[in-house]
Amino acid sequence: MAGAITPTDQEYVQLFDTCKIKTEKLSEVNTVVNKMSNNQRRYEYISLAIKYGIRYADYYMYERSGSCYFFDTRYDTSLHPALRHYMTAAPVLTEGSSGAQIPWYFIACIHYTETGGNFNKHLHNGDPLTGYTTHVPKKRPQIGHAPPFEFEESAVDAIKMMKIDQETSWTLPKILRWLEKYNGIGYYTYHNKMLTPYLWSYSNHYTKGKYGSDGKFDANLVSKQPGCAVLLKRMEETGAIKITRT
Repeated sequence: MAGAITPTDQEYVQLFDTCKIKTEKLSEVNTVVNKMSNNQRRYEYISLAIKYGIRYADYYMYERSGSCYFFDTRYDTSLHPALRHYMTAAPVLTEGSSGAQIPWYFIACIHYTETGGNFNKHLHNGDPLTGYTTHVPKKRPQIGHAPPFEFEESAVDAIKMMKIDQETSWTLPKILRWLEKYNGIGYYTYHNKMLTPYLWSYSNHYTKGKYGSDGKFDANLVSKQPGCAVLLKRMEETGAIKITRT
């Protein structure tokens, strides 16, 4: 397809279905997948907060498990700094979205690749939650209060900032395309349709080539973490999730 900035839907499905995780990397991939699964409830909360707003998300989590994850007006605000912002939270946190609810594992993949799974860092780019982001995108989140921030509220801002919350269906191609866009389309667009390590690292679809910390592409640099598609592939292989292809 002329002018394409990412693979087509059919190409994404074919790439995923033919993805083979490198044997020597399987143990590391399993460790990451287990960590993601252990935090599923936290990612589900963020997904609910994006779709319906933080108040509904907290109510739902309370109804389901008997405990709230983020906000709870029964608690003294001195016990949790985030509670002080509850009544004055910005619309980005309190208002829902028109799109389909985002799968928890989509958020989990971004969290791992951007922060290594660290809940003390911004989902946007891995900068610390003690301040606004200083790398691209800068000065985030914009949620109605100054630092420090909670991971959940910053994650909502990160997803809504890119309008990912407006997606109406979460098929496999949509998931992979949004993940690729989250990191950047430079690999496919500017390097002869190279498959991005953000998705395919640790698989048969990737060998080398990566943008370094200086923002410059290095054809010999090798990614040292599993790609998002590889993590999703392993989750499907183990029966943890099943992603609709079309």
